[in-house]
Amino acid sequence: MGDCGAGDLWFNGRWFGEFDFRLAKSVPVKTARVEVSAEVFNALMAKNFPTQLNPGTGDIFRITSTQSGARTAQLVFRVSW
Repeated sequence: MGDCGAGDLWFNGRWFGEFDFRLAKSVPVKTARVEVSAEVFNALMAKNFPTQLNPGTGDIFRITSTQSGARTAQLVFRVSW
């Protein structure tokens, strides 16, 4: 009784999305196979914001973080025999 307003406040935004990219080259060497690849995660630097904001704090409706990490890359060397 006497409860005003909604208990939860939801904002619907875009879906969580990131673009990952991989470039690989495989070379046969005698009885083995050597593969070299480069991988980039979150290549387009997508900003994925949280879908629920909590208006009960001092940062009402303020985006203070994202759910996606920074763009990262790695080089991979693999030998299969």
